[in-house]
Amino acid sequence: MNTGLSSILGWGALTVGVGGALLLVRHQISQRRQEQEASWCEILQRMTWEEKVLHEERKAKESLVDKEQRAKSKLSGTEEDAKHKRPASSTEHAARDTLDSAERKVRDALSAVDQKARVAVGKEK
Repeated sequence: MNTGLSSILGWGALTVGVGGALLLVRHQISQRRQEQEASWCEILQRMTWEEKVLHEERKAKESLVDKEQRAKSKLSGTEEDAKHKRPASSTEHAARDTLDSAERKVRDALSAVDQKARVAVGKEK
């Protein structure tokens, strides 16, 4: 059986070891974040304003595509229910409306990106 002193020493050593590891890991994580932030800032500084606009539009388009995929996944269950002739609920109607609006937004975003790319290419010539 352990004595009181050995238990206290064991728990103390464990606490010091975990605390030291935590400090080391936190330092490494903060360094890694700073490096990533600095590299991203360098990339953004090298971009022209047109590239920055296109980058932001791509990010917006990707978020719309993600929303569309989530809406489609919500509807996947309703397609199975439609085969069994179950009437659609208000939630299903809302999901379909969300999907339709997401598809329209994606189409609009794609056409806007295409137009801006054509304008940018036309200016370069």
